Amino acid sequence: MPQIELNTPSGVSVDINYHISTPTSSSTTLVDQELPCVLFIHAEYLPHEGFEAQFSDPLLRKRFNLISLDLRGYGHTTTLAQADYTPAVAADDIYHFLHALNVSAIHVFGISIGCHVAIELAIAHPEFVSSLTLCTMPPGQEADPPEIMAGRNEVYEFWQDSGDHQGDSTTEVTEDMDEDLITNLVRGIQLMLFGESTVALVEPFVNS
Repeated sequence: MPQIELNTPSGVSVDINYHISTPTSSSTTLVDQELPCVLFIHAEYLPHEGFEAQFSDPLLRKRFNLISLDLRGYGHTTTLAQADYTPAVAADDIYHFLHALNVSAIHVFGISIGCHVAIELAIAHPEFVSSLTLCTMPPGQEADPPEIMAGRNEVYEFWQDSGDHQGDSTTEVTEDMDEDLITNLVRGIQLMLFGESTVALVEPFVNS
C-alpha cells in the first residue's frame, strides 16, 4: 500500500500508510476529483484492512472514493504513538493527510475508537466533514447495561495507555496474562466484525 509523509504542526513527521479505491482502480494513490469521498477510520483492535469488505463492494466503489489509513502505531504506518497521542491528535493527522490528497470534503465512518477520532475531526473542521457515521462508539452510550459500559471504558483506557511507548503506562503488563480472557476477547471481536462468517479475512485476524 502507498505511504505519504506528513509534517504535522507539532513538528512530528508521520508516515501514513493508506488505501484508496475508486471506480477504475481497486488500489490507487489519488482520488477521483469528480466523486465524493468516504473515509473509514479503524478500531483499536485492527488496522485498516478491517474494511476489506467495503473496499471490495462494487456498489460503493462505483459511486465514491473509498479511503482508509493506518493510525499511528497500527499496520504499516511506521510512526509510533507517543504518550500525548489522543483522538484529537489522530484527527489532526487525518486532516493533513486528506489535504495532501487534495480532498476538500469527506464523509466519515468510524468504528469503536475510530468514532472518537471522527468526532474530533468534525469538531475541529465542521466545514470539511460532510457527514458522520459512528459504529459501536465507546464509551458514553447510556442505554448500554452497566457491565457493557464498564467493558467499553476499560478498552478505551487500554487504548489510551497503548500510546505510551516510554514505559510510563498506568496499566501494568505482565507475562502472566489470562489466556482465557484474551481468547474470549478475540472471539468477541470476531463475532462483532464477521459474525459466524468463514471468509478468508477471518483466519489471519484471529491468528495474528
